[in-house]
Amino acid sequence: MVFDEIIGQKVPVTIFKRGFASDSLGHAYLFSGKDGLGKETFARAIADELLKRGGPQSELHVLSGDGTIKVEEIRNLRRAASLSSGGHSIWIIVGAERMGPEASNAF
Repeated sequence: MVFDEIIGQKVPVTIFKRGFASDSLGHAYLFSGKDGLGKETFARAIADELLKRGGPQSELHVLSGDGTIKVEEIRNLRRAASLSSGGHSIWIIVGAERMGPEASNAF
């Protein structure tokens, strides 16, 4: 399992391993904390596992950038997420704290 490569996150890894084993994952998760803790790496590990299990129709989308996340980016995300591919639709928003009020409300 991909989680065996995650270092220093024993409790979250255990929780997600159990979630995968019992097929009881939530529809969304928020990872917060200081830079360099491995939040994005952990999110990508979860995504990798979901992609393995979701079949060929599953998709991974990553929204990231250096600047503010704009309302139009969130609206585009919502439109794309509403289209069913038949598999898992996985979205990682890197730096969600950079959403302005309009983008947060649109989300």
